[in-house]
Amino acid sequence: MTSPVMGAKRLRDDQIQVIELRVLDRRKSRLVAYLLWFFLGGFGVHNFYLGKLKLATFQLFGLVVSFALAPTDIGEIDPQNPDFVLTLVTIFVVLLSAAYFLSILADLFLIPSRVRSHSAKLREEYIAELSAKS
Repeated sequence: MTSPVMGAKRLRDDQIQVIELRVLDRRKSRLVAYLLWFFLGGFGVHNFYLGKLKLATFQLFGLVVSFALAPTDIGEIDPQNPDFVLTLVTIFVVLLSAAYFLSILADLFLIPSRVRSHSAKLREEYIAELSAKS
């Protein structure tokens, strides 16, 4: 295993082992993330688990908007029409719903890289913590 570089100095094997054990202890599981995606993905729970709080909040909000506020008829886009504002709101809701559903679908393919990214971030935190102590 190559040693991560901390400034100009390399980490010792025992330091690397400690870091890897700490990462192993706090890493996220792909299996758990996929199970959360499959059963609760519409609520963004898998992204809360992976620490993607903004995306998870968007997905939760998108679910509520998509199902609770979505009018059924877009109507005619005519500023003279009294329902013009409702039509604009409907178009906004449809676009938000599309983005919501695409984000859920994209997560199917992005979960592995997000799990790796989480572990890499932990590794960087631990290396920084070690360098602060030195």
